[in-house]
Formats: sequence, C-alpha cells, structure tokens
Amino acid sequence: MRKWFARLFAVIAIGGAAYGIYYAIDSVKSEPDVSAADARDGAAQISDANSDLSSRLRALRPGASVSLARESVHSAAAVARKLDKDLGDKGDMATAIHAVINKELQFLDAVGSTLANPRSPLRGRVGELAINVRQAYQHIPGAGSPQISGVPQLVAFSEARLG
Repeated sequence: MRKWFARLFAVIAIGGAAYGIYYAIDSVKSEPDVSAADARDGAAQISDANSDLSSRLRALRPGASVSLARESVHSAAAVARKLDKDLGDKGDMATAIHAVINKELQFLDAVGSTLANPRSPLRGRVGELAINVRQAYQHIPGAGSPQISGVPQLVAFSEARLG
C-alpha cells in the first residue's frame, strides 16, 4: 500500500513539473499586444518618410528627373515593410498599425508606378490612396495626420510627361 502512495505522489510531482515547464515555455514565447505607444511610434516613422517623399513630389517640374522622388518612395516602402515585420500581430493597435502600413504600401505603389510610367493605371488613384492612408491614421490614438502632400504636382508632372 505504501508503494502505491509513493507512486501516486511521484506521478503528481511529475505532472506538476511538466505543467510548470509548459507554463514557463508558453509565457516566454507568447508575443505581447502592440501598445498604443508602439503604434504611434510606427505611425510617426511612416509620417517622417512621407514628409521626405512629399517634399520630393512638390519639387517635381516638367523635364526634371524623377530619381530623387523614386528613391524616396523606395525608402518609405522600406520603412513600412520593416515596421510590418517588426511590430507584432496581437491586439487592436496591431490591427490599426498594420492597416496603416497596408494603406501606405498601396499609396507608395501607386506613386512609384506613376513616377515610372505616366500612363500607369494607378495614376488616377494616387489621391484616393493618400486619403485612405490619412483615414487609417485616425484609428491610432495620438498619431495625428500623416505628412502627405505633393499629389497634385505628381499628377500634373505625369500628365506633362505625356505631352
């Protein structure tokens, strides 16, 4: 009878140890929710990249090179992709910042396409996509409004390139 008690207690002890190990591993590997501060910081980084792009777009003139504007598009896209990779996927703020990133990448795709090809079918959507980015920012508390301007100059520039 004593052997059974000893065996029972040994099984309970092993089960408790196994649960403890599982709990420790589970708590280490789980990813925390994205905080509002993290989302605001990500939005600020995107806004800074957009500010540089906006200055390049406003500077476009007929006959000018688009290389600086295209470089700015690539830099802004790299910032957005890095944030998309680095920020977690848990919580409401994760959903909000990833929506901003998605809208930003769509906008940058349209800008880059328009810079590369004035006949791009995305040229007519650049303004709409810029509005989508601004609207996505509204879901991040304290993020403000992104620095997006120069869209009319981009459209006028691309139309001038068509002749």
